[in-house]
Amino acid sequence: MDPIKQKIFLFGSISFISYFLIFYYEEMVMHYFVLGSWHALLPISTAFLISIVYGSFSNYVIEYFNRIQKERNKN
Repeated sequence: MDPIKQKIFLFGSISFISYFLIFYYEEMVMHYFVLGSWHALLPISTAFLISIVYGSFSNYVIEYFNRIQKERNKN
């Protein structure tokens, strides 16, 4: 399998699982996110991690489409 496809699958899976877990455990997530004090770092770090993972997934998808387009333009 192409390494870029592996990265797409990896980051796509991590992104899907993280979104699924956040929505599945919505009550627990909201309970801890609104506590205040040092718990204020939880939503910030969660948003940061999700943006990194989803951004990487999006980057590799666009890179894959660019590669396909270049191959089509060669022929």
